[in-house]
Formats: sequence, structure tokens, C-alpha cells
Amino acid sequence: RGAPAAEGVADNLAEDNSLIIFDWDDTLLPTTYILQTVLPSLPAGDQDGAVPRSSWFYEELEAHARVAGFVLRVARRVARVAIVTNSLSPWVVAGAARYLPGLDIEALLAELDIPVFYARRHSEEIAQTLEYHEETFEIVLDHSRRERIGLDIVPSGPDGSLRIARIDESGLVGKWNQANLENQVMPGDWIVEVNGTRDRLAEECRKPQVLRVGIRRDVPNKDPYVEAKRIDMETCIQRFCTKPGRRPNVISIGDSVAEQLAIKEVLPRTGRPAEDPLCKTVNLLMRPTVQQLSNELKILAVWLSYMVKYDKDFDLAMDNLDSLERKLFEP
Repeated sequence: RGAPAAEGVADNLAEDNSLIIFDWDDTLLPTTYILQTVLPSLPAGDQDGAVPRSSWFYEELEAHARVAGFVLRVARRVARVAIVTNSLSPWVVAGAARYLPGLDIEALLAELDIPVFYARRHSEEIAQTLEYHEETFEIVLDHSRRERIGLDIVPSGPDGSLRIARIDESGLVGKWNQANLENQVMPGDWIVEVNGTRDRLAEECRKPQVLRVGIRRDVPNKDPYVEAKRIDMETCIQRFCTKPGRRPNVISIGDSVAEQLAIKEVLPRTGRPAEDPLCKTVNLLMRPTVQQLSNELKILAVWLSYMVKYDKDFDLAMDNLDSLERKLFEP
């Protein structure tokens, strides 16, 4: 089987017209795995430095580092490449130095001419432009057996409300979230009412009873994480997709919906498919193990050239590879 033949493919293969944008955390670096598995296994004295060779996880991180470096080389052979991350500088270099043994990421990025954009630097600027509206909803917790509610609360607001700082997944609120995916409580939400009262909320929550908890959420008019990525993705496209008369051919690869939303804001559809820039997204697994992420990157290394050649928009998920193959080879 060969790659799909479509009008305009040759033009879109031009290096100065094709761009692959990678996220960093849980896309190239197995960040969740490092935080939840690797670091807790290390002695306290080793947690602030590079993973020691004596660690059980050194060899698998070293193997993953080779895969991450390889997929960047493969991507750079078929397109211009950039990394856009919602972290702060110099996390890409520092994170690789600590947790990707054997990979000199700074030298590799310089060799391949891959820039890194730290989108979080826009946070203060974005915060000044946000407008908020309030949304309210109710959750029901059975506290009659005095199970842990599982919330960390910061000092109350002037109206007596309680702000939620952290949620323990094993507590009652965590269990509510698991059972109510479309009505989850999040850090930053406010408890404004318990069983019809707005006074002494913390005291009311401690009583052994069914709790009907009123939640208020301050919702911004735009997602600051998406907006931060949008700004830098737009800069990438303006920098690399400059060939007159050729539409940009852009692939965004990441584990979060933020990447997908951001690139779609940069490259909106106008209703003229033959003229619109090509907007392609690949959604990786959220919170992968290092083995899962390595496997995803190996698959990407095989498919990237086909993804670049493909002359239509697509949104592909790594947990649905049959769909990916059908999409790339459809007539």
C-alpha cells in the first residue's frame, strides 16, 4: 500500500510549508510517570537532580530518551519542527537533563534548528484580558459515615464561601468526580452553600449527613492555557509557513485538548477546503506510563511522513489506530 495520492500533495510537502508542533510534557517527556512513579521511588536527596544510574527506572528512561530523540529527527526530515509547551523556561532542557539520560536535548535542538516556545510566559498578559462569569451547580455527598470529603480549603471569601485548593481522588469529592465526568468539581471552585445554608460552611460539612453542596465557578471568557498556546503556535506558523501561494500544512501533536483547540483557533475553517491551511491534530494518551509514551512515539515515527503527505484535515487519537490507518489511506 502506498500513501494516498491527492492533488496538491507535492506543494504541501515543501519544507517551508509543512510544520509539526510538539507539546513537551506527556508528549516527549513522560512527566506524569516521572512525578507519580519515578520521583516517589527516589531517596529524598536524589529527587532534585538527575535520575541516578542506580535507580530501577534509569534504563527505561534512557531507552525512552533514544525514542524521543529519534522521533524529533524523523519529524525534522519531513517538516519544520517546533516545541510549544505551557511550562516555564528552561524546563525542556532541565527536564531532559534530569529524566532523559543520554539525550543532549540542547545540542539536538540546535542541530535540527527546532525552537522551543514557553507559552506560560504569556500568563500575566493573558490574565489582564480575561473576563469572568459565574456558573453554579450542586453536588451530593453521602457523609453519613464520616468518610473523608477529600478537599483542601483556603481561607474563606468575604461572603463566607470556601475556595477549593486541592482534591484528593480517594475522597468523597474525588469519587463524585469519577462518577460525574461532565459535572466535576475542580481546584479553584468555591463552596457557597451546604444544605441550604451559607453560614459556617466548614462546620456544616463536618456533620454526619448527606451534603448538598452548592458550587460556584468563575469561568473565564477564554481558556488561558489554550490562549497561551495559540499565541505561540501562530508565531510558529508565521515564522515557518512563509511560501507565497502555498497553504500552511500544520500538524499539532500533544496529550491535551488545549493543543487541538489552540491550533484550530489559529487555522479556522472558512468553508473553502481547497484554500484553507491544512490543520491536523494527533491526540496522545493522557497521563501515560513511560512504556505507553515510548510506544506512541514509535508509532508516530512510522506514520509522520504519511501524515505530512495527507492532503486533508484530520483529528486522530492514538487510542484508535484503526481509525488512523483508515483515514490516512482512504481514497
